[in-house]
Amino acid sequence: MTAWNDFTKKIFAEGRKRDPTFMFKDALKEASKRKSEMTGMIGSMIGTKGKSKRGRSGKKSKKRHGTRKHKSRKHKK
Repeated sequence: MTAWNDFTKKIFAEGRKRDPTFMFKDALKEASKRKSEMTGMIGSMIGTKGKSKRGRSGKKSKKRHGTRKHKSRKHKK
C-alpha cells in the first residue's frame, strides 16, 4: 500500500462522515489539492520528514542496456 492510497482513503473517510453521498472520485480531487498534508503524514509514519528516497545525489540511477540492434522480422507469404 502506498502513502497516496492511505492518504486518499483517509480523505474519503472524512468526506463520508460529512456527507454520505461523498464519492471516491471527490476524495481524489480533494487529496490532489491537499498534497502538502501528505508529506507530513508520510514523515510521521516513517520518521524521516522530507528526506528523499533516491540517495545522496537525488538523481535516478541510469541502467545501461546493451546497444544491440534488433533486426526487423519480415513475414513471408
